[in-house]
Amino acid sequence: MAVVADAANVSGEGKLNILGIFEDLYAPTLPAVHPIMVLAVSMRAEMQEQGMKHMLEVKLIDADGHTVNYVGPLPFEAVIPPSARAINIPMIIHLTNLKFEKFGNYRFDLYLNGDLLKEVPLTLSQTRTS
Repeated sequence: MAVVADAANVSGEGKLNILGIFEDLYAPTLPAVHPIMVLAVSMRAEMQEQGMKHMLEVKLIDADGHTVNYVGPLPFEAVIPPSARAINIPMIIHLTNLKFEKFGNYRFDLYLNGDLLKEVPLTLSQTRTS
């Protein structure tokens, strides 16, 4: 699971809390800068992955297929308690002052160990001025 949101946190119990999920942004002019957003991600690890090291990478891709932002690599390890068969691994990726040079469709591509895991859509539209 992966979504773009205003904010997120992980509780003491390991629960991923997400506030303000969105797929659409609006701006009056270009370039547009969005001050802060998060990419909230939850991945499931099974017992056979215990102790395995993984790498997450995130690319913001524009409508022409160009990478306009990159985050990573973000290393993590699957640590599964003996009493569990699987766990959810929450990750929160803070994205500040993202700059958009054109209106249109974007997407966040999430790569796990080099393989495409998920695509998360995002659209930037022009707001009308009165």
